[in-house]
Amino acid sequence: ELPVAPLDEADAHALLAECAVVPEHRDEIVAMASGHPLALRLAGEHASTGAPLHPRDRAHVVDELVRAFASDAPSAAHRRALFAGSVARTLDESLLATMIGGDATELFNWLGRSALSERTEVGVSLHGLARAPLFADLQRRDPDFLRELQCRLVDALVPRMLASDLSTAHD
Repeated sequence: ELPVAPLDEADAHALLAECAVVPEHRDEIVAMASGHPLALRLAGEHASTGAPLHPRDRAHVVDELVRAFASDAPSAAHRRALFAGSVARTLDESLLATMIGGDATELFNWLGRSALSERTEVGVSLHGLARAPLFADLQRRDPDFLRELQCRLVDALVPRMLASDLSTAHD
């Protein structure tokens, strides 16, 4: 796999020019796509008519990005792990297990190998290019699951924060 980095503003504008997007609509698309080449290309296809992007066009771009990102997920559990990564900025294996409600070793290792994420000192973080559309899709399509993930995240982090505060209170 070859990770794709976000395009800088000049390259994003050049890509949109290739898609025949009129200059007055490029800034909005560049901001929405965060430099992601696929998002720029998809939005550029919708905006090549000269009209600004409508909310339904933005929704279509998000749908296509989520479809592209989730297509590599081998199972529903892997897709849930992706969505958990869109809610928590950084996941360790324990946090992922709490958020998805089960053993997360395989899922955590899969996320760590994914081109959509990077390993950090404390776990795995989805790149913002993947996190934003996954989160937007979850917010729109399954707000109940989003709330469940958020509640599980809070339930897992509050004890960690309290333990951290207690351990430093005696220093």
